[in-house]
Amino acid sequence: MTPHAAPVPYEFVGQVEPYRRVEVRPRVEGIIEPRPFTEGAMVHRGELLYRLDQVRYKVPVWAPEE
Repeated sequence: MTPHAAPVPYEFVGQVEPYRRVEVRPRVEGIIEPRPFTEGAMVHRGELLYRLDQVRYKVPVWAPEE
């Protein structure tokens, strides 16, 4: 047998933080329906992030005229 270097396993404890955060603020009130994205996934410009319940906005259209 000949001596040779054996790999030494290393384990470290640490935290991961994003380099940039984005805050999403609503412009209208409404109930959010299921969101079509996965939290933590990459999203691109123009991608749908949230869909609001349409009933609140369609009710005035369905209401009878006076």
